[in-house]
Amino acid sequence: MEKSEANGTHDGRVIACPTPRRPGRSYQRLIDTAQGGFVYDLRTPCVGGSPVVVWIKRKTAKGSFSIRNLAVTMQPPDAVFSATEQAVIGRFCVAMGADWAGLDILRERATGRLYVVDVNKTDVGPVLGLPLRDKLRSTALLGAALTRLLGERGAPMPQGQVRGNASACP
Repeated sequence: MEKSEANGTHDGRVIACPTPRRPGRSYQRLIDTAQGGFVYDLRTPCVGGSPVVVWIKRKTAKGSFSIRNLAVTMQPPDAVFSATEQAVIGRFCVAMGADWAGLDILRERATGRLYVVDVNKTDVGPVLGLPLRDKLRSTALLGAALTRLLGERGAPMPQGQVRGNASACP
């Protein structure tokens, strides 16, 4: 597949290889995540090298590169990834120097292997299609994780910062 190197373009497309490389484009193997006629992305915001929450995005195969989701559900990382997979995701974040990022992860249907296909270093938060209740819970979880990270690093807290615990995912 081919996609733009620019952030947030959602312009991926399946191509036949070999093909000449075009400037500003990246190329990767197409990962088959199809189940029951749909494809799935695992948007995984990570803070301090740890997955905080997983937004499971369901799309049609035809719309697999679109920003539009048919449905989105929120899950805790433990419900989606094994402890070993979470450790690998953490090492990946450290290697990338990503203190806070939204990883786009695909689980290949045939093998169960995980592929990080995009690192969103300017993650904007809950994805389109996530119910409002889960957007609020996700934001609280991310805020708590960022507050912990700042505290671990001895960073001063912004004025008016509310400290508290966010409730865990279902």
